[in-house]
Amino acid sequence: MDLLISWGRKHGAVISEHLQFENGTAFAKEAIPPSTTLLTCPYELAITPKVAKSFFPDSWSAAVPTHTALCMFLTAQRHDPQSKWAPYINVLPTTFDTPAYFDEDDLKYLTATNLFASWKERIDVWQDEWRTAVNLLPTEYDKEAFTWDDYLWSATVLSSRSFPSRLLDDGPSDSSPEASDPVLFPIVDSLNHKPRTPVTWLKEAGQCLKLIAEDEHCAGEEVCNNYGPKGNEELLMGYGFCIEPNDFDSVALRMGLPPNVSPPKLDLLRKAGLLDEVGGRTRFKVQYLTHEDPFPEDLQKQFRVLTATDMEVAAMPDDLSGTLRNECDMIYQAGVAIYMKLTQICVARGNLPLPQNSRQEWAMVYQRGQVRVLAKALDAAASNLKELVTPLNKVQWENLDHDKSDSADIINEAGLTSDQLLGIPTECDETLHMSAAFRDLVEGIFGSGDPDMIRENDEEILFLVLFLVHERYKQGKRSYWAEWLEKMAVKHDESPNRHDNDNGEEHGRKRVKLECPGITYEVFQEFFEEFFDVISDRPEEDYWTTGRLEWALAVVCEESVVINWRQTPKTVLIVEPARPPRE
Repeated sequence: MDLLISWGRKHGAVISEHLQFENGTAFAKEAIPPSTTLLTCPYELAITPKVAKSFFPDSWSAAVPTHTALCMFLTAQRHDPQSKWAPYINVLPTTFDTPAYFDEDDLKYLTATNLFASWKERIDVWQDEWRTAVNLLPTEYDKEAFTWDDYLWSATVLSSRSFPSRLLDDGPSDSSPEASDPVLFPIVDSLNHKPRTPVTWLKEAGQCLKLIAEDEHCAGEEVCNNYGPKGNEELLMGYGFCIEPNDFDSVALRMGLPPNVSPPKLDLLRKAGLLDEVGGRTRFKVQYLTHEDPFPEDLQKQFRVLTATDMEVAAMPDDLSGTLRNECDMIYQAGVAIYMKLTQICVARGNLPLPQNSRQEWAMVYQRGQVRVLAKALDAAASNLKELVTPLNKVQWENLDHDKSDSADIINEAGLTSDQLLGIPTECDETLHMSAAFRDLVEGIFGSGDPDMIRENDEEILFLVLFLVHERYKQGKRSYWAEWLEKMAVKHDESPNRHDNDNGEEHGRKRVKLECPGITYEVFQEFFEEFFDVISDRPEEDYWTTGRLEWALAVVCEESVVINWRQTPKTVLIVEPARPPRE
């Protein structure tokens, strides 16, 4: 480091007398006042795209990307002991802790994370750059001197130490990443990263880049740079280290489109800018979950459209807001996707031994950061759902472990299920249960009044259909659900499910378009043919007609959410209680 400092000062660099370097780390030798210039690098020492491209023939430089030219230039300088930059290159690390340097055992610690695939994609790009660059070199160059290992080293030096070229006097003035190429500023790049450290990168036209510490530093304190708001995925990929905890962590959710997405849904997604369509492939835009925004609105919009029924799609406004049912389904399905990602990482992590080296330790820090973001996303989804729904059973709702409850728990308690309807009534929730007569009918039809048995036999949807018709058309006591049922009568009256005239006679029926999983129209027909045989000896219940059953089936298909409950699909009707739940 002493040789680097001497070389820098000889060429006009400034290294503050307040600094001392120990094993490459900068510390405050004495108290450093605010607004102190710590380091400067004259532009003549910077390794820039212009410097790199001028080293090679113009025809070659014009044929390769700027990144390639810089990597090839660094390789050439690395093997030239007389290089102007030799004192700088000689202090650079010879190896790194980025995933490109992981061995087979190290890579196991990235299993199920986004980095497990993305580091390979980066290496593929760099290898293509290297092969093309070497093949294009003129014959006077020793191509064997430009090895892949050297190119990888050079590319990693750039990813871990470079600054944006907009900091050059003649660099682009646009501050966007797309407008900048990597530039190396020797000596100024010597400080480690500390998030939110107030520093200023100041370019003095035609002269140098200055690094200014805006805060005071105490004697003995490490003096750091601030690389920007970078999460551990970016830090590990480009720099070879992580920070714990890291408030800038993010998790990218990359989802392909299901193959059966309808054209109307595609139109909604396309108009909302939620699709990437490149090279003939259409997929969802990547969504980033962060600590600041763990359940982003665009992710919700994607799942809102995906989970919408045909009726909901037809009525969906431009802002892609949804019905209560759609919102519940969206939150649940988005939560499933997030939970699957979280589970994959946790399972992979649980199968790993304790880290044996720094690379494995950094990978574990990265994994823990991903888990924290995903867990926060699940909490945000559950919180949104709690604010959205009204519990039907207040006692059960208050007994729910809200600190650990997920979306399935909440929907199960807030929606109408066969468990609630067929459970044992209590004085707190008696209005949620069926009469003894209807329970007898259910047992006669399904062979059991046990909701788990009905669910395991894939007959839960059919049970809910019977419940809706019974509650809507039964004689005597007004149904607790009467107001909601009247709304459903209006909402679904125009669909091809209501085909009874005022006298209860059926005419001109069409098939109901089924969106309920686990049931076909043929199953529906066969079941209710048997059903009418069973109720033929119950003349007091003359309100059962095929048209009404088809109406009820349409309501179940359009107004329910299917959740995974104890490893079994469970259908939950999303209803609006007619009055507050009983205390």
